[in-house]
Amino acid sequence: VSDVIDRLKSKVVLSYEEYLELVKQAQGNQTPHKLDNPAILSTASYSAVVNGEVAEITAVLKCRALKDRWASLPISFADAAVGEVTTAEENKVLLRGTGEGTYEILFPKAGDYTITLKLLKRITQSPGGPSPELKVPPVGITTFELSIPKSNQKISISPRHIEIPPTQPAAENRSTIAVSLGATNSITAIWVPDMSDRPEMDLLTTVSNQLQIAIADGLIHTEAKLEYRVLRGELDRLRIAVPKGNRILDVTSSARLEGWTVEQEDRGQIINIKLLSAVDSSCTVEIHTERALPEDPIALAGIGEDQTVHGIHSLDVTREQGQIRLTHGEELTVVVEEQAGLVRTDLGEKGAAQLAYRYFSPTFSF
Repeated sequence: VSDVIDRLKSKVVLSYEEYLELVKQAQGNQTPHKLDNPAILSTASYSAVVNGEVAEITAVLKCRALKDRWASLPISFADAAVGEVTTAEENKVLLRGTGEGTYEILFPKAGDYTITLKLLKRITQSPGGPSPELKVPPVGITTFELSIPKSNQKISISPRHIEIPPTQPAAENRSTIAVSLGATNSITAIWVPDMSDRPEMDLLTTVSNQLQIAIADGLIHTEAKLEYRVLRGELDRLRIAVPKGNRILDVTSSARLEGWTVEQEDRGQIINIKLLSAVDSSCTVEIHTERALPEDPIALAGIGEDQTVHGIHSLDVTREQGQIRLTHGEELTVVVEEQAGLVRTDLGEKGAAQLAYRYFSPTFSF
């Protein structure tokens, strides 16, 4: 018998009853699968009310404990302060801190639980507007509702979401939004006025124009650096005059541009510039042009009495003043035949064929 048992490919005949008994014993010896978290979070809803610099958030978590005694569920709210924890059931849960901004919910026995937490989150001020960012535990179904103490506000929520009806209509002088989100570990809101609360004011701007004119190689190159200063209102569009016949090479700005176009008029060209966002302090625009050098005398800058444009100058501003620098190639001799409304200045640079003038109004001749 021992020889038969030692052979690996030997066969043993059992009754069906004995076979079932062996199967039952084998199943009883298997180690049951152990869950990583003996409790799960099925849905989460957050209702935030902004008061001053703080958002008061009510978080309602629906959980299921799968363990008979003291199942645990790790959660995290980062820098949001937890002020209160309540449950709708008779069996109260325990909240234990496990680290900086991390917690663990302990369930006394298996079953379904609805847990309400009161959170406080400070509002941060970003360039785009006030913005609270709430770190949350990821869950399959998440809803977020926000109420802010201002009317006519445009509220943006990220990540991507579907807007849903708020649980309650917005109160007077408040703006409200409610959204449904997918699984996420962060919810960010930001709001800006949908319509400006400030009264409309007439725009008041001044411009300092630095004109650099270079004559060489049969061409006249002109570079204008216009520094706008907004004294009142907001600047979102610019109009700049350029002489007819000048080819516009480039238009750049310290503020982001949405685009620019050129209109041809009888007395010159008009560059219409639209800024991506309005400016209420300062803005610098640089324009580069060139044209062929004619044989006859030519006006290089200024706006004539008949509004003919001879140089690069700003339009629709309160005041423009600036400086003109004229350079030329060594093979050329430049003679100024006429000038009016200009003051000769010293550049303090030696060895360069340059002339420099200051002006206090663009209605000059040069």
